[in-house]
Amino acid sequence: MASKKQQRRARQLKPAEVAPSVVTPHMDALCEWVANGNTLVDYCRAHSLSTRTVNYHLNHNPEAAAAYARAREAQADAIAISMLQLADDCTEDNVQSTRTKIDTRKWLLSRWHRKAYGDHQKVEHEGQ
Repeated sequence: MASKKQQRRARQLKPAEVAPSVVTPHMDALCEWVANGNTLVDYCRAHSLSTRTVNYHLNHNPEAAAAYARAREAQADAIAISMLQLADDCTEDNVQSTRTKIDTRKWLLSRWHRKAYGDHQKVEHEGQ
């Protein structure tokens, strides 16, 4: 006799069985959402999707992965623009909170999009 845990696990659908039918209708909206500077996690929360299922779909569907990659590139630009808006809207009353928001976005951009927004290190070698 199977344990309760094994019975529960057997009833659960694996991402491979769910991903195409559940995620495919969301791909255009998801890519637009991400391209506007939002995150995958926020989209999944708003639309009751599992991030695990979406990631599985992206890993096993090259067309969806390419569209998502393009959206991530646009996301970086959207976040950079939001930093400019934050700086423009800053007043003397909210300098510290604005600085924190901008620094957080800069840090995320430097991690998510290293080529365009990361710290560039120049390595020089002198020797024989």
